[in-house]
Amino acid sequence: MKKERSELEQRLTEIVESNKNDKKSILKINDRLSALGVPYGEYNKIIINTKLLQDTDISLICVITEVLQSVLGNTIIDAMDYFSHNEINEAKENIKLIYQKDYLKLPITFEDVIQIDERSYSTKITIQMLVQMFNSQLINYDPRSQRGMRYKGNTRDGVVESPIVNQTSVKKIAQKILNQSYLADTITFNVFAYEHQPVTYDKENYTLTINEKSIISILDGYHRFQGQIKALNTKEDINFVSPLSIRVYDNTTAEQYFGQINTINPLSKERRKELQAEKKSDNVVKELQNNPNSELRGIRIASSRKANKEVGQLTTFSILSFGIEKTFNPTNYVEYREISEYLIKFFGYLIGFYYDEFIENPNKHTYINNPFMFLGYTVIAKRFYDENRELKSLKRVIDEIDFEDSELIEILESKRIYDNKKLQGELIKYFERTIK
Repeated sequence: MKKERSELEQRLTEIVESNKNDKKSILKINDRLSALGVPYGEYNKIIINTKLLQDTDISLICVITEVLQSVLGNTIIDAMDYFSHNEINEAKENIKLIYQKDYLKLPITFEDVIQIDERSYSTKITIQMLVQMFNSQLINYDPRSQRGMRYKGNTRDGVVESPIVNQTSVKKIAQKILNQSYLADTITFNVFAYEHQPVTYDKENYTLTINEKSIISILDGYHRFQGQIKALNTKEDINFVSPLSIRVYDNTTAEQYFGQINTINPLSKERRKELQAEKKSDNVVKELQNNPNSELRGIRIASSRKANKEVGQLTTFSILSFGIEKTFNPTNYVEYREISEYLIKFFGYLIGFYYDEFIENPNKHTYINNPFMFLGYTVIAKRFYDENRELKSLKRVIDEIDFEDSELIEILESKRIYDNKKLQGELIKYFERTIK
């Protein structure tokens, strides 16, 4: 340590006291500590009684210091003023050992389990068990089968992703649990495995075992789950039990299920459309999102109404699906697969030719990377596909587009275009007329 521990304890005490009413910061601090292996609630104990810092393991002190810096900023505190790089790295490793005794590991067996069908089971779970599984990092948030991720950019951490959560709902649920007015409803797990059987059910003893190396995610009830964590942080001996549904779905089925049952905190229509993937064009876009060879994989296709260039989003699910439907119009599995493979190559060439405009400098003022230009790009892709053109000639076609054309600019700049399919259709027709 570069300075006396007592000096750091005093500074941490001042910071904790001055920020103890900043609920958003406390939530972020707990989230980041949890990601490092510190159980939810440890920081809350320090907020209630800062004298606990005197008896806190130096590794936890170090990790808290770095997390406070990350959340509150370098001007508040800098971990490097007190610890070396090696000490910080060692502290992160030690944290895992400190709390390892409280960690659960797979396999885990649930009792009194009723089998609904081969992929669906029903039982119950205590609030303590649920939170302990979460603290043990056994429960994941899978954005592919939820309402998605929120992406924010900052100078320290780059693009930071976090689950989309309605904190007002979480707070209300926690409060109702604490005052015993909350009517327990079902939380749904999805258990998935790549190379083995995810679960084993014993019909004679009514037990269900989640097998080792399985992946557990919250399929439904993420807000209720967060509410229970918040409630248990406030009162450790609370008595609360939730019905638990355990599903064994692949990723596609999990997404469809979530889109089907979501009603409490309504999804945006864009995200609902993405999850339910009712059209073949939707499935093509999902392939562009998920295929590891796709230049549009990951966050580059936004699930929201608008694309956020600050975090690297190039267009939206809705825009691409509409463009593919109006140009390629896949109607069966074979067409959907062929079109997906072709568009992965097409957009690979497109983004490769204009890497600076799409990836390196997306905020550069040019209409080539306007999210709605992807409607035009689907027209061009269809023309190349039908005429079996070499994709090497794509750059020449794009370079010939008149991005200063007043008709094109008027459509792209229209505020109505986000919700007006007729206007989007006019943009497609524009390119069908002008592309050779």
